Amino acid sequence: NTNKVSLAIPIFDKTNGSYIQISDNIKPLLADNFTIEIESYSVGAAWIETMFSAGEGDNGSAFGFNLRFFDDRLDLVVGAGSWNESYVTGGQGMKIGEWVHYAVTKSGTEWKVYMDGVEIISEANFPAETTFNSEVPFCLGESYFWNGRAWNGMLRDFRVWSEVKTADQLIASKDEQLT
Repeated sequence: NTNKVSLAIPIFDKTNGSYIQISDNIKPLLADNFTIEIESYSVGAAWIETMFSAGEGDNGSAFGFNLRFFDDRLDLVVGAGSWNESYVTGGQGMKIGEWVHYAVTKSGTEWKVYMDGVEIISEANFPAETTFNSEVPFCLGESYFWNGRAWNGMLRDFRVWSEVKTADQLIASKDEQLT
């Protein structure tokens, strides 16, 4: 069959502005409890590399959230006036040269990050309200607001759910094809 469509995966090569902007239709889902899933393939982390971002501003006007590598750590950054960070160090939240499934869940003020279905970050008192400026889009591969923090690798299977998934649900569905 010559009309076959092949799988295409975007490659991010640390080039500023090499992000994928997600439609603003996502914003109402992020105003309440949610789960975000993404698979990443990193070819090596250097300084800050953003998997996804819905954030803007510096302390005092910081709103949104980011999931990123920062040197040898996986960082969850959440802002509602000022930035709150939670991370795992020593490369524990990172794998270089292989596909890894990440999920971020938010239930009220409780935020969690899972790596291949294993909880690696948990914060019970992060901001519940992370409303971000309607002018700042949700982006994959780099932050729209901060330049020079582009992803170095590939991203695929980006999913957003209007529910908080459990570790068991994440493990059971992470390799499932959506139809």
